[in-house]
Amino acid sequence: MPMLEIINNPEIDITNILLVMLFPSNQLDRDRHHLLKQTAQNLKNESIAEFWFSRSELELIISSPSIESWDEKVKNNTKKAIIAGDLAGLLYAMYIFEIPEPSMNKAIHVMKEFALTHEVKYGDGARLPISEQTIRNCWKEYYSVAHLWAAFRLNQDYKINPDGLVFSDDGYVNFLKVAAGILKFGKSFVPFRAKDNKAIFYGNDVWELPTKIEPLKLETKQYPDLMITLLKKYKAPNNSSYKKHH
Repeated sequence: MPMLEIINNPEIDITNILLVMLFPSNQLDRDRHHLLKQTAQNLKNESIAEFWFSRSELELIISSPSIESWDEKVKNNTKKAIIAGDLAGLLYAMYIFEIPEPSMNKAIHVMKEFALTHEVKYGDGARLPISEQTIRNCWKEYYSVAHLWAAFRLNQDYKINPDGLVFSDDGYVNFLKVAAGILKFGKSFVPFRAKDNKAIFYGNDVWELPTKIEPLKLETKQYPDLMITLLKKYKAPNNSSYKKHH
């Protein structure tokens, strides 16, 4: 399993976390994104008259798509990763609040109902997906970092840090601890009706966190009333329809 490297340098650590969250399965894209972002920052700084590239960096820039198309890729990756994070976060919330028979089907139902009944949109104005297959595809592509995205998304309702910031010098360690708690939960928790009795995080490509990051269980008295309301319309699939989706 890949290991997220944490060296206790906030600037480097936060950069690495974000790169892994966006490009969990592609080291080349992580290197490219980091280089393009750094180059863009240097170009905006008028006090920097010149800066140098190594041969490998120059080759990477030359082989990169346009900034516009790259920004579009990052935006699309973020959308898909958010969906995976929300699924993991919903399953974790069902576990924390002892909702009967937590399952992936229930989590997907909540996401679809929320998208259908609320006018919440992505930052670019796009609607949230209502297709079960689209949601499952997002999970398949980003489940390896879903614990990190789940911690990021849960922070919106359950503040991990008093100031609500997770990617800050003082906040990112607690963010990682909550993500580690979700990962610990997901490696042993088998959702109700799960195919082959597999836990949420079962693959060898799931990003591990260093042992020095102690898992932190989310503690809150804020009950997820909206999730409970959306689950009232849930109907468990029959065996045949369930198999079709797996």
